[in-house]
Amino acid sequence: MLGSDVGLTPTLEQPVGNAKWYGAAGYVKWAFRKNWYLGIRGEYFNDPDGIRTGLPQYIYEGTATLDYALTENLHTRLEFRRDHSNRGVYSNSKGVSDVGPNLSRPFDTGSQSTVMYSWLYKF
Repeated sequence: MLGSDVGLTPTLEQPVGNAKWYGAAGYVKWAFRKNWYLGIRGEYFNDPDGIRTGLPQYIYEGTATLDYALTENLHTRLEFRRDHSNRGVYSNSKGVSDVGPNLSRPFDTGSQSTVMYSWLYKF
């Protein structure tokens, strides 16, 4: 599946005009065995005026999801996601110390990786 969005947001800044933003996404889901599927997703979002994200930037991400259906309604999932921005909007280990967050520089890197394990109940 492929999708895209383009938007104009009215601004009150001088000169009054429209802030532009756009994005696209692609998704693939493969059922490789009974009750198992692998999903791959990629997304891109460009906010050159910073109206949607608070900073002029472009962001892209890639996600891989492994899903197992325990029953028709109950699934368990393992997901890996990698996010990237051309700006330093993600935190890294320099943003946290053994006494807590470093509030002077909590967000100073352009990418992050996350792993998530979840349960999903469909009703």
